[in-house]
Amino acid sequence: MEREGINRVRLGLRLRLRRHVMKLTQEQLGQAVGCPARVISAIEHGRCGIPPQLLSALCQALAYPPETLLQDAK
Repeated sequence: MEREGINRVRLGLRLRLRRHVMKLTQEQLGQAVGCPARVISAIEHGRCGIPPQLLSALCQALAYPPETLLQDAK
């Protein structure tokens, strides 16, 4: 379920940019957080929301504070 006020497209873009900075493929990131690359792709393109547990795992895998990730996604 999408959190109120969160722009999925902006959030996905920020995740994708950070993934590129970390030089990870969608497959590698998916393996790190326990989900398929197709889920990472859907998130990065704003096609689905991110459950809180997955958001936490993504932030940890990308060494990205959740506050920073979410600050411009509203």
